[in-house]
Amino acid sequence: MRDRTIIFLAGTVGALACSNADTAPNRSPAAPAIVDSAPVDAPVHDLAFDQKRGVLYLAKPTKREVAVYSISGRAYRASLFGFDAASMDLSLGGDSLILVSASSAVLGVIDLNAATPHIDTIHIRVADSLGLVGTSLRVLRGNNLFVTMHPTGIWGCGVGRVFRYDLAAATYQLRSDVDCVSEAARMVRSIDRTRMLMMMDGSSPMAATLYDEPSDRFSANRLIAEGYGLSGSADSTGKRYVVGSVAIDDQYAFGSATGIRLFLGLRELNLSAITPDGVYAYVFDDRVLTKYHILGVTTEWTFTVPGADSPYALYSLSDGSALVAFTLSHLYVLKP
Repeated sequence: MRDRTIIFLAGTVGALACSNADTAPNRSPAAPAIVDSAPVDAPVHDLAFDQKRGVLYLAKPTKREVAVYSISGRAYRASLFGFDAASMDLSLGGDSLILVSASSAVLGVIDLNAATPHIDTIHIRVADSLGLVGTSLRVLRGNNLFVTMHPTGIWGCGVGRVFRYDLAAATYQLRSDVDCVSEAARMVRSIDRTRMLMMMDGSSPMAATLYDEPSDRFSANRLIAEGYGLSGSADSTGKRYVVGSVAIDDQYAFGSATGIRLFLGLRELNLSAITPDGVYAYVFDDRVLTKYHILGVTTEWTFTVPGADSPYALYSLSDGSALVAFTLSHLYVLKP
């Protein structure tokens, strides 16, 4: 069942100036440079890169806002208000932005080509859906999206739900072939949308399952890394992933004895991203960003982000053109 509630969005043009002159960064000769920075006024829970329009969409659920940041223009554009997105992803053709609410079992679809942006809402209705809230969402190649939800106020292994929603048929399915989904489950997908790594919870050690879209199956849960609240990132085709300071390949995730699981750096860290070709990984240790060659486990360069705040989120853009890091006060665009 689909509810088509239309919510018109009030747009405001942000007048926030962008400056890269906060503090001269400490970097090795081969390291990247901060090419842009901008203030942020609320925690960013997810990011979507719209290569067609040259913008970043920033989910800020506490403000019920999706901020729109132009990479080429180095400025905020009109924000989209009216939805508390916990997570989001672009549709297959990049013409829609699809979101899941942080406070209810509701999806939102924004038509990015509309003259007046608006949201179509889709309600997920199951027996206990009244108490469910969204945590993560990703759109895959078959025009299906996966979304994780959990009951408000309940935590732990097995409390979460995984839904597969067919965008063309407007039907959804509660998946029963995924174990130990928690309130902290997060998903990262390959750039070609054929694979998706689902990190089951925020506990230590962390387990994950790999979903293969062509075969419509999840792997058995595999231990990935020690640590709490680890971030993850996938390469172009879903062959390699980084989770915290651990790199794995698809063969490891599917249980093969020939799969790789490598540690990057000297200790467990929770913030990382992988290059689209799967050759390099970027890992934050406090404010120090290190680029590693994954198979060689060799250091390419190190770089220190300016300011006093340590980054809490890191994204490698799908075209490989930039890294985007978030601290409590700023967004930083880095050219690797």
